[in-house]
Amino acid sequence: MNQLVAEQASFREIPRRALLARLNRARPRIIALTAPAGYGKSTLTRQYAASFGKHAICDLSDVTGEGDCARAVLTALADESPERSEGLTSLELQLHDIDARAAEQMVLSAWNARVEDSLFVFDNAERLAEIGLDETLARF
Repeated sequence: MNQLVAEQASFREIPRRALLARLNRARPRIIALTAPAGYGKSTLTRQYAASFGKHAICDLSDVTGEGDCARAVLTALADESPERSEGLTSLELQLHDIDARAAEQMVLSAWNARVEDSLFVFDNAERLAEIGLDETLARF
């Protein structure tokens, strides 16, 4: 392996200039990234989020059901707005005691209280389709 290939193979983020330019022109506030593993979704997310003051990245890679999805969204909302974290943690604890419909309403209510000028990214969103929750993103 030559030196250039060895350097490229080492851990180093590759700037996705063309994709970042398209995102910067569009300035979306909600992003759902889907692609096979290794395509650079998380790297692109981190690079784009760096241009926002408030942002959250909701990693859906370990979601196995509605409860996991609700917890992931609430955790990301708390990251987005630390001043709301205590209340969101309280909501997260309540998820264990309520049915899926009530949990969905609780998360949507928390979602609707978001800060307008922030960025929210659903990373590894393809996971929801894999487990039959692909309609979930449409509710946000």
